[in-house]
Formats: sequence, structure tokens, C-alpha cells
Amino acid sequence: MKNLFKFLLLVIISATIFSCSEDENTVTQIEEKNSVAVNIGSNSYSVAATVKDYDDFNDSPVIFNKSNITASISVVDMKGGKVTLIVKGDNDVVLYTKVISNQISAIKETFSGIPKNISFRLENFTGTLAINVKGE
Repeated sequence: MKNLFKFLLLVIISATIFSCSEDENTVTQIEEKNSVAVNIGSNSYSVAATVKDYDDFNDSPVIFNKSNITASISVVDMKGGKVTLIVKGDNDVVLYTKVISNQISAIKETFSGIPKNISFRLENFTGTLAINVKGE
């Protein structure tokens, strides 16, 4: 009986640990050629999208406990549209905003504050987008 109890306790603890450490992943396949993937982890947020003439708004609560933040953004094969990234802290205070309407191979910018919410908007966007926000 003791061994069964120990085994069940070990299974419950293991399941709890693994379920708490997983990142949240969301992948949306719009059509055969349009896809958007959002990954939210501890001190990280990333988006990857390859879309054509696409409109989307994604607003996500995030879990950050670090205040030195780096935003890396790349937009390639852009044929049109606009991308907006907004990072907010406590009380909806805007910590970082970036609006992109031209192709950029890569930018890396830093800012301070603890993100609580990150949103991105695609407006009639055609191209490939990669966004990574990370706490360090």
C-alpha cells in the first residue's frame, strides 16, 4: 500500500511540474499559405507569421519578471500593409511601440519595464514576420 501511495504521489507531482513549465503555443492556419504562430513563455513572447493580404489583432497577457527587455523584429518579403507591436506594463502604461510599414531585415531594440500585456496588429499585411520579446 505504501508503494502504491508513493507511486501515485510521484505521478501527481510530475504531472504538476510538467504542466506548469510548458509554454503557451497558438498556431492559426488561415489558408494553405497563411499561418500565424504565437508562443508565450516565462519572460518571452514570440510571433511568426507568413501571410498574404491579412488582417489580425492579437492581444495577450504575458508573464515577465525581468525588466531589461529586448525586442527583435524582422519583416521580409513584405509586399504591403502595416505591423504594429505594443508592449504594456502595469495599469496599461505603454513601455514600447513599433509601427512597421517597410521591409526590415532585422532590428533589435531594448527598453525597461515589466511587460504585462503584448499586442500586435497586422493590417492588410503581406510578407513574413518574426517578433521576439525577451526579458534578460
